[in-house]
Amino acid sequence: MMRILYLCSTLLFVCLGLPFLHVVSAEEEARLWRDRSGKFEVQATLVKQTESFVELLKQDGRVVRVPLSALSPADREYLQQVAEAKEENPFAGGVPAAERAGEPTSSAADLELLTGGANPVELPMEGEDIFLDSDEPAPPLEPDVADDQAVFQRFVQPLPKLDAYAKVSEPLLLDAAQATVALSAHRVGNAVSPETFGRVWLYDPQQKKPTTVIDIDQTLRIYDHHRAADQTLAALGLDSNSERGGDLVLLSGIAAGTPRAVGRWHLPEWNKPGFAPKIEFARMLADSRAIVQVNSAVYFWDLAAGTLQYRIERLAAGAKLECSATGRYLAVPHSGGCRLVDTSQGELLGNYTFPGTLTPQVKFSPEGKRLAIAAGNQLLVWDISSSQIVFEQTTVDPHGELLGWVGDNYLLTQLSGLIDLELGMPVWKYYLGVVRKVLTMPGGIVAVDASSGSFVAGLEVPHSSVTRATRQLQGSEQRMMVLRPGSRVSLQVKAVPGVDLAEMKAALQVAVERAGWVVDDQAAVQVLATIGRGERQTLSFRTIGSSLSAPRETVNIRPFTASVTVQSGNQQLWERSSTNMVPSFLRLEAGENLQQAVKKYEKADPGYFERLVFPPKILRPEFSKAVGTSGIKNGRWADR
Repeated sequence: MMRILYLCSTLLFVCLGLPFLHVVSAEEEARLWRDRSGKFEVQATLVKQTESFVELLKQDGRVVRVPLSALSPADREYLQQVAEAKEENPFAGGVPAAERAGEPTSSAADLELLTGGANPVELPMEGEDIFLDSDEPAPPLEPDVADDQAVFQRFVQPLPKLDAYAKVSEPLLLDAAQATVALSAHRVGNAVSPETFGRVWLYDPQQKKPTTVIDIDQTLRIYDHHRAADQTLAALGLDSNSERGGDLVLLSGIAAGTPRAVGRWHLPEWNKPGFAPKIEFARMLADSRAIVQVNSAVYFWDLAAGTLQYRIERLAAGAKLECSATGRYLAVPHSGGCRLVDTSQGELLGNYTFPGTLTPQVKFSPEGKRLAIAAGNQLLVWDISSSQIVFEQTTVDPHGELLGWVGDNYLLTQLSGLIDLELGMPVWKYYLGVVRKVLTMPGGIVAVDASSGSFVAGLEVPHSSVTRATRQLQGSEQRMMVLRPGSRVSLQVKAVPGVDLAEMKAALQVAVERAGWVVDDQAAVQVLATIGRGERQTLSFRTIGSSLSAPRETVNIRPFTASVTVQSGNQQLWERSSTNMVPSFLRLEAGENLQQAVKKYEKADPGYFERLVFPPKILRPEFSKAVGTSGIKNGRWADR
């Protein structure tokens, strides 16, 4: 019988005969739990505590029941403190009045659909399909320009104090001229505190503190706001830290400070056994139309009529949707490109290619004419009005998250920083730290710090230090770059016994020449590739569904490592490394044991070097120092 192996946190589980396994990723959890032996640990949230066991919500979205006797002494002491605190103070966990924003401005009648005995209908899931089965190039298209352009304003205001179990939404732009934004927070009651709430605040840069416009005893999260109609798309009744479940709701009047619930609907298959549906993306369009991704399906609903106009049945895993300014176009990323859909006609318009096999992230420019596509350390900008690539770059560092445009010629990324399209390079690193919620606009960002800082701030990007840096970075490529297309490099390879060095060198040469460099054995700049061995590891396996006390299977593995360094003399210019690991799922064929299955992944991979993407341009060390770094301190940029 075939067996499927599943890797979870620090443990591997064995699944016997399951046709599939759905894994839900969770956001950051509150604490680290350990077993009494000290061998195993897991990041998890306490869901339930009884006299004999606890239930913990893990990062993969699964709840495990653990006997108290199996926990470490420190964890048992923590549970005792939680129980005592709950018994002595039933009101613990509330938000002090001094830290609350102004009183809610809506009446109970306005929000009756949220708090009363509503009887929602289920939104339809059957309709005309949009087939994303063509990679025909997109034709020249008319830019989608917003009716209003955001005007950035600097500000710092407090975020009412929240505990680690509260979830915060992305900030939504309500008024472009005033840069007013809305933000929601919600919390599900648990053993730490029974408090459940949904709150929405308005942040006006001209004020000193936010205004509370909604405060109810159910979870509520806002997803998108249509400024012209003053309509907001939200979800009510999210049932866990994974933000699943709940109803789709339509609010009006939030920007005016007098919100009213005007519609409420069940999501498709809301009562189906198993995982509750999850909203992954939501965009409010004109005339009460909405585009909502529920799990892996995308629905184009007319909420006023309660009908489904179009549907995309299934998205590729990891694809993050993006809409143009007024929602005229929907960008659907996929491996090696991005397809564009006309949202009013339900028509696939065409495809924009992207190098490599990664599924990229995409962002429309403020004037609606360009589409930035990024993944790994590669970035392309397409002009949709001409259907031409107008910018292409491979950076030294990976981009991480593509945060968005902060000007006509500036793109902000999580890791490679601020990219100046005119200079063709990153010019500054903005370290956001614990900040995970960011709204970009020309001139800056609105950042939400829901941790120890507890603030919402409008931060200028680029700030004054960047202006000084860009002056230093202006000049000829020959003067500033140690490597650029046409530069000469020599290749060196090293490996443990048994690895084909010629195969390694041939693979490395393919990647080097793809970057535009010329191989010359006498060149001073060296590209050194190495294959080695990592530390020996012991992995533990468990059958899914078995008790924690069931015997485990163990297997040993010593992975191979691969690294590449670009250096000039003793100066390291660029490096990358990798370790081959056992994948999350293993299939054991009939007669195959666990060690044999793992052994397949304990081998060298010379092809890794061919798949590398080198940055064609690398700054000389004396110029790279001009690219500074700033972090957020007290709601302002602090240069480092």
